[in-house]
Amino acid sequence: MLLSLSAAGGCCAGYGVICCGHIFACGLTGNLLGTWRELLGGNPTNGLLRILGTLLFMTGIAAAALLPEKLQGSKTRLRWEQLSLIILMFSLTLIMLVPEGWNDLLRVAPVFFFAAVQYHSFTDFEGVTASTIFCSNNFRQLTLSLLNWKRKGQRSERHRAKIYGLMIAAYSVGIIYVCLAAEPLGKKMFLPAVLLYLLLFLRISREKP
Repeated sequence: MLLSLSAAGGCCAGYGVICCGHIFACGLTGNLLGTWRELLGGNPTNGLLRILGTLLFMTGIAAAALLPEKLQGSKTRLRWEQLSLIILMFSLTLIMLVPEGWNDLLRVAPVFFFAAVQYHSFTDFEGVTASTIFCSNNFRQLTLSLLNWKRKGQRSERHRAKIYGLMIAAYSVGIIYVCLAAEPLGKKMFLPAVLLYLLLFLRISREKP
C-alpha cells in the first residue's frame, strides 16, 4: 500500500514544484524559508498565503490525529484508513478544480492539507516506518540500513534497506510521471492517482476490521 501512496505523494510533490512555481507543499521546511523570504523582502501577499499553507498542513495533522478517536466512539463502520482515503480523493479533486489563473500558492494549497493527512495516517510498510510524501528521512534510513547491513550482516537491515529503496523509487515514479504528463494532460494527470486511492479504499473495505 505504501508504495502506491508514495507514487501519489511524488505526483503531488511534483505538481507543486514543476507546475506551481517550485512550491514544495509536501513539507514545511521549504515553505518556512519561503514565508520569511516573502515577508521580509518579497511579496507580503505570498508570505501570508504561505502561512495559510502552514495552517492547512497543521489542520491536516490535527484531523488525522483526532478523527480516528471520533470514529472509534461512533456507530459508523467506517475506519480511519477509509475516511482518510476519501479525504485524499477529495483533495485531489479540489486541486483539479482550482483555476489555472490563480496564484500558484492557491493552486497548490490543497496539497498542504492532503500531504499532512497522508503523512500522519500511513507510516508502516512491512514493519518499517517510512514517509510517503517526502524522502529526506527515507534516504537517511536507507543509508543507515545499508551501513548496518554491510557492517553486521543482519538480514533485517537488508530488508529495511530494500523497503526504503522501494519507497524512494515509487516516489520517483510519481515525479517522473508529472514531468511527462503535466503538459499533455494538465490537471487530468491526477485522475490515475484518484483511481489509485479508490482502489486502495475498496481493498481496505474488503478487509476485516
